[in-house]
Amino acid sequence: MKTMQELFSSQDAAPLIKEVIDSNVFKVAGRERVGRKIVKLITLSEGSALKIPKMGAGQAYVIPELGAIPMDVSTFNEVVVTPYKIGKAFAIPKEAIEDSAFDVVRLKADMAAEDVARKEDEEIFRVLMNTSNTVSPKTAGQFVQEDVVTLRNGVNRHSYKAAWLVAHPDDLAKLEKDLISKGYKAFDRLDETGIIGNVAGLQVVETTAVEPGTILALDSRACVLVERRPLSTENFTDPLRDLAAGVTITERVAPAVLDDNAVSKMTL
Repeated sequence: MKTMQELFSSQDAAPLIKEVIDSNVFKVAGRERVGRKIVKLITLSEGSALKIPKMGAGQAYVIPELGAIPMDVSTFNEVVVTPYKIGKAFAIPKEAIEDSAFDVVRLKADMAAEDVARKEDEEIFRVLMNTSNTVSPKTAGQFVQEDVVTLRNGVNRHSYKAAWLVAHPDDLAKLEKDLISKGYKAFDRLDETGIIGNVAGLQVVETTAVEPGTILALDSRACVLVERRPLSTENFTDPLRDLAAGVTITERVAPAVLDDNAVSKMTL
């Protein structure tokens, strides 16, 4: 049987490392990704960009027999989404291999996958927070049950249906305090998905990817994540460093909002 040093210095090292990494990164990334749970994922099958018709409220008509059917001109506007690369690389030192510390590879891979997933979330929520559809809180600096209804109506009045409420943990603590004072139960923060409860018909998502003091409500039908290349790993070697092997974890994605009215934002 080969020692760890012999194994990682052989030509068998690369496929073995990739097998180990691949078995972990998707599970870890899936656990960390919050944004993907609340937007629509679109896979780009060819080309470097995707043109998507811009959404809007639109209108249908009662049409007399043999009458002309009015054209919905909103479908002529397009949003061009160009996926870009998100990634991270990490090195496996020779000392770790010599010490047979095989779990160090998994640990580094898990941490890198978490970082890539968190960066993806930052990009998704950065785009969502750029919405121009803003509403005001009942009381500045506070976040109460009535504010959730205001956010929901900020989406629903534009012929959308808000399904998600997204906020920073500090702001959800304010909402939770208000709900408890009114006789409701506390949120369940044991859920690893980030979805911790339901208020006013909206599923509540807790994430640090949203800035403190900014609350979002949205209809995910008009919020997309275009994926050109899913999360993948690749091995590399760096002759200038004292390492046995290295791994890069990358993906090509880009978020977009097809209609600002599908997202409402409140600043406390």
